Amino acid sequence: MFSMLLISASPLPFSYASSPLISAFFDFSCTSSLPTPLPLKTLTHDTITATKQGAIVGGQTSCKAPEIAAFEKHLPSDIDIICCHSLHGPNVSPSGQPLIIIPHRDTHKPPNSSCEKITKILTCFDSKIAVLTAQQHDRITADTQAVTHAAFLSMGAAWMANKQFPWMIGRYLGGIENVKINITLRIYANKWHVYAGLAILNPAAREQIKQYADSVTELFKLMLEGDRASLTLRVKRAGAAVFKGEVVQEDVLLKDEVLDRFSLGERPVERVRNNHLSLLAMVDCWWKLGIVPYDHMICSTPVSFSSQERFPVASACVILRMGLELMRMCVLF
Repeated sequence: MFSMLLISASPLPFSYASSPLISAFFDFSCTSSLPTPLPLKTLTHDTITATKQGAIVGGQTSCKAPEIAAFEKHLPSDIDIICCHSLHGPNVSPSGQPLIIIPHRDTHKPPNSSCEKITKILTCFDSKIAVLTAQQHDRITADTQAVTHAAFLSMGAAWMANKQFPWMIGRYLGGIENVKINITLRIYANKWHVYAGLAILNPAAREQIKQYADSVTELFKLMLEGDRASLTLRVKRAGAAVFKGEVVQEDVLLKDEVLDRFSLGERPVERVRNNHLSLLAMVDCWWKLGIVPYDHMICSTPVSFSSQERFPVASACVILRMGLELMRMCVLF
């Protein structure tokens, strides 16, 4: 008999969970990747005293580095570590969505390997399963999400610093501006630990966040200096490196008429130009680091709809498409 126990580290006191752990073959921990590893440390310390010998332990956090480190520190060598990550939110059906399985420690050989056992259990989700290492998972997640989220978080921080509601200012209404506002609101509406996992705990993301800040600074300097030639050359080089053949595929781009349906304010008669510094810096950052996010879309999150179906909540893929439109239009000043 193959029994499974799901553990949530936040709402359940661990004393309640330790008793079922004694008989469970698969202990699956669902806990947030907080900036402090205390929840994972507490969970695995509890697990070490109660987990059945020869059992399989796994986790479902979005950042695998601290999760794997905690399991390795507290679990004995006879416990296999098979983690996973469902790449979608709670409002999206798992059917057809990516599901990453990470066989970090598997002491059994096929056809009786722990990875194969867990894969059979997770097939009930009807997801598209891919097998990666923990390092590959974190690197791909960083390549597709760290910089994109940093860009939109910076927009929100800038609007707050200026005491502005962007939907009340003509500069930020119409076309792609509607996308920027809605994505920013969506990101700020999510739980903060999601972005802590993306930017703070993920070792692969730190270099990218630093380069994004450098790209913003360098591009802004070119704009302030009025060096249009250097700015144009740099933006076009970044676009050619990141998007390559994607630039000519205009059918993937959303038209302004469609995007205007999701406006939070009334579009002004005359459009006010915007330099789109945050999005241009996003592409510039990828170029400087030699990253092509299209190569790693397995770890992006799917497009979902709010309950009112007002606006398609963008994934990393949709954000990339917005960057593609910027590069095609070459909106500089």
